[in-house]
Amino acid sequence: MIRGWAGFRPWLLRDTDAWTLELLVYVAVTHRGRGLGKALVKRTLAAASCADHPSIVALSSTNDAAAARLLRSTGFFILGTPRAGFRGLDRLHDVTLYQRMLVRDDGR
Repeated sequence: MIRGWAGFRPWLLRDTDAWTLELLVYVAVTHRGRGLGKALVKRTLAAASCADHPSIVALSSTNDAAAARLLRSTGFFILGTPRAGFRGLDRLHDVTLYQRMLVRDDGR
């Protein structure tokens, strides 16, 4: 049984966006609230930092309070909320776009 996974990929597959990564994370419903998500995100951020990219973004459904807590607790800040940015099974959903810098402002 997979309890959770995390990783990153280039955000948007255009040359101009090649320096930004996108965080992907999932924790099985039966294993949420135990710190697994935070551990996965921290390890993924460490790996992304070694990949020499300046920032990483994450998207979540705007009404996903657990995702918001996880991302804020690991250093992400809200960039904005695209309206109707995701098509679910039942309707369009608003999404929240988060970002975290992986390097300091001086480029290191």
